[in-house]
Amino acid sequence: DRLIDLLAIGYTYPLRDLPIPELTTVAYNVTAQIVVEYSQIGVSYRLCDKEHKSLSPEVKALGNGGPLTLTTPPIKEDRTFTIEATKLHGKTPAVFLRQLAAVKVGLDTTLTAQIVGAALLSPSDTPAPADARIVDYGAGVQVEIELTQEGVDYQLVRVDGKKETVLSASARGNLGAILLQADGVTEDFDIRVRATKTFDPSEHKPTQTSLLDAVLPLKVRANPAAAVTVAAPILVYGGSASVAIDKSQASANYQLLQRAIADAEFIHGGTDPKAIKVAVAGQADVLVRSPATSDGFA
Repeated sequence: DRLIDLLAIGYTYPLRDLPIPELTTVAYNVTAQIVVEYSQIGVSYRLCDKEHKSLSPEVKALGNGGPLTLTTPPIKEDRTFTIEATKLHGKTPAVFLRQLAAVKVGLDTTLTAQIVGAALLSPSDTPAPADARIVDYGAGVQVEIELTQEGVDYQLVRVDGKKETVLSASARGNLGAILLQADGVTEDFDIRVRATKTFDPSEHKPTQTSLLDAVLPLKVRANPAAAVTVAAPILVYGGSASVAIDKSQASANYQLLQRAIADAEFIHGGTDPKAIKVAVAGQADVLVRSPATSDGFA
């Protein structure tokens, strides 16, 4: 087409089969961005209603050879738009693109969300946003939400049946990606994102809220610093011992291991801040060097 126009061999019409989003969802009284992919240089694009009538005020832009954005007026109800394309040479009549642009008012629950900066539970060459991630006990977790809606607030939550726990501060959508952070995670759970649109009192509309469809599984490693105490450190020969774990994790399994203490591991006449101390009534404390976690236990 460009070659024909430049050589004046004839006059071309605008292409009509350019792709545009099939459906755009926006919050109430917020503008929508309609993107015309592969817009043509030398073509003017104008946004019209479904009856092909121009909007007031007029919304138009010149093609640039790539994606072209047309911004609608604030949307208060579901609407369908058409797009008129006109060659600047003015020798051929305007045409309308074949594909319609539908805009729905409401919360878009299909937004892509994913945990970022955390290792995959199962390494993969092609990880998906919903793949499970794993972090250390007490670590923070960041979640990225793509193509957020303008005027909508997003927040991380944990849902257990009918109980919902808020995990993060809220952040306002901006048509781009936003980050939300949950601090101090201690158990395995699925992260969800709640979207909320709050209206001005003058609009007399109830608050809209919904969970995004995305479910983000998170796994938390066992806490290696959990406090462990022995009920009775000194027993009669053949007696039974019990061990208590402070603040155990519901999503962790625990198992007792044992091994013999070598004579060289007892501390005689010295100190060690990392030593295990056993109090003996009427006698000096027994000090044993703390074993490394890699030591062999049976």
